[in-house]
Amino acid sequence: MGGYETHGTLKAHALRDRLLNANTPDVPIIVKDMTAYRRWLDPLLRDASREAEANQEARKQLHISLALLPWTPRKWSTSTVACLPPSVGGAVIRDALAPYRTSCFTNSGPSWLRRNR
Repeated sequence: MGGYETHGTLKAHALRDRLLNANTPDVPIIVKDMTAYRRWLDPLLRDASREAEANQEARKQLHISLALLPWTPRKWSTSTVACLPPSVGGAVIRDALAPYRTSCFTNSGPSWLRRNR
């Protein structure tokens, strides 16, 4: 069992580092890779979140929030999301939040988060 725990711990640290240094469009792939390592990642991501918040690192905070979203959907206020740029990362954010739209927003959110149909 020791080898299993060691592997999980090492993989979780590597995934956390990938997430924190990633370009926003790459985050969904990393989040998918994180699934099997959730139990090791949760404390690492929560620590990284506190550090990113203390250092006012918005990109890291965004990446961590997107990584935690499938396991801990939280309320994303429309005003908070509205201040995020509808840039390259906008589509990533929109797609990540789509399954949680009804549980994360009291309304449909800013217009750039909605897909054009």
